[in-house]
Amino acid sequence: MIIDGRFAAEPTFDGRRLVSVVADEQHKTLAGVERLLVGLREVGAARSDRLVAVGGGLVQDVATLAPQLYMRGLAWSYASTTLPDTALAGGLAEATKISYCRGPSVFERYLQLEAEFGDEPRPLIHHSLNTKRWFIETDEFDTGPRRLLNFGYTFGHALEAATGYAVEHGMGVAIGMIAAERFGVVTGYGVADARLSEHAALRCSLGAIRGCSAPRHSSTMRPLSGPLQPTRSMVATLSAARAAVGEALGIVPG
Repeated sequence: MIIDGRFAAEPTFDGRRLVSVVADEQHKTLAGVERLLVGLREVGAARSDRLVAVGGGLVQDVATLAPQLYMRGLAWSYASTTLPDTALAGGLAEATKISYCRGPSVFERYLQLEAEFGDEPRPLIHHSLNTKRWFIETDEFDTGPRRLLNFGYTFGHALEAATGYAVEHGMGVAIGMIAAERFGVVTGYGVADARLSEHAALRCSLGAIRGCSAPRHSSTMRPLSGPLQPTRSMVATLSAARAAVGEALGIVPG
């Protein structure tokens, strides 16, 4: 059994052959997969076994790769765990982004289904998966409309890295979408859409995003030196970007 390390001590798993995984982005690496392969060998995993991966999306990512590297044809199953509020909010932020990028009618349908999510989650899940499938089938190699799904990633990934991944990916995407929208307004390349910013802000509230500690100044915002000197437009762009992130986080940049 490949399991998120946070659950390995649960009595439910007593007596099982466990390989524990640190379920964070910093361990989603080839070195992390190598440790998983060593763990499978240590517990004596054989071709006649069926591996069960217990955890969230990151555990699923590494657990689908490792068995095929360890022993081709080794069967596996996946059992998802109950999500904490932050993970649920992050997933909904991703689902919001996917439907928003697909277009107004798809996004409107998403909003209708999310209002019913607490009572019946399956329609929203199906809607989000079918929408993502459209992007994959339409643009398999990321050369066209699928690139729209990068919306929010520039700011989101920077925020994740700047906080040492205290801000989880889905929440980074939520903040990134708000920041990208406001950056577009400030720089004149976009228009405000209250439906998106208010909705993504709700996801951030659910995830208690403001409780994450972050450095006051990102390293990417330090004054440039050396051969490349900042122009007025570069300074204005960085200032606008910094202000957009600060506004999205509910802080005043200093």
